[in-house]
Amino acid sequence: MNKGFHFIALGIFGCLLIALLVSRASRAPLPAQAQELVAQPEVTPVTPVENLTGQAAYESQTQTRIRELSGLQREQEMRQRAAAKTGSAREVLQRLKAAQWLGVLTSNWPAFLLLREQAGHAPTGETPCTLCDGAGYMHYCVLCADSHGKCITCQGKGSLPSNELCPTCLGTAKCYLCFGTGRMSCPFCNDGMISRRWRMPPNNMPVD
Repeated sequence: MNKGFHFIALGIFGCLLIALLVSRASRAPLPAQAQELVAQPEVTPVTPVENLTGQAAYESQTQTRIRELSGLQREQEMRQRAAAKTGSAREVLQRLKAAQWLGVLTSNWPAFLLLREQAGHAPTGETPCTLCDGAGYMHYCVLCADSHGKCITCQGKGSLPSNELCPTCLGTAKCYLCFGTGRMSCPFCNDGMISRRWRMPPNNMPVD
């Protein structure tokens, strides 16, 4: 009788011990990897309003970029059309200013020939040019004499009444012969020096 009681008591004690161990195990902290799996970050749902706002901003940026590219393409096409007409436009001015250019050559020719002869006797074969400022530029410009460095085709606007680029100056609004300075390159020398090895002055006003 006593042995049966002891067995029953031991069984009850064992059940209580198992229940206690299970309870502690359920309250024990999870391993690090298990915690990472359990503690997932919360994902904030995107509302329809936020989604539409982001889409609108993206479409606005896309349209802005399209307009910029279209503007660049139009500008390039205008420049190409103007460049195709540059030669003929400048040849017109060359003929228009032929008398003035000839006047520059005629009035300076005797002095030029004398300087060229001096250059032939110089040890270096060169002599300073006294027909210009000594640096290769005349004190005036045959092409824009009355325009003060402005392109005479577009009157210094860079474009024509048709809104096309000026073919003479290609949109710079400056005289192409003096680059807007009012002083054209000296046709008699090379950077302020006259040499017998240097070419003779051109008979016509340059077009480039």
